[in-house]
Amino acid sequence: MPKAYLFIDTNIFLDLYDQQHRVRVAALQEAATHLDEIIGTGQVRDEFYRNRVRNITKVMQAMKTAGEKPKIPAALADDAQALKFDETHRKYQDITKELRGRMESFILEPDQDPTLV
Repeated sequence: MPKAYLFIDTNIFLDLYDQQHRVRVAALQEAATHLDEIIGTGQVRDEFYRNRVRNITKVMQAMKTAGEKPKIPAALADDAQALKFDETHRKYQDITKELRGRMESFILEPDQDPTLV
């Protein structure tokens, strides 16, 4: 029987960004056991690097947009829930800023990207 080969499309590699760390690692470890059967091209590599930046940037932008604070009506401004909302929103913004910074480092310093390691 002839040997079977596997071609992995760029989108499959990009989908790894949507997977949990353990799933991503398991998939890459499994692929590594079949390296002699996987066909890869420079085009797939180039598309991956170009589109990974686009995908990371899209997530960063979505986080920024989601972090925009809605205006609380003045009648509720001093309400306990409104004050708690303000505090929670500030924490959300801090966490989002930290996450966006880490994602930006994935773009500027690809060796910091755990998907590529």
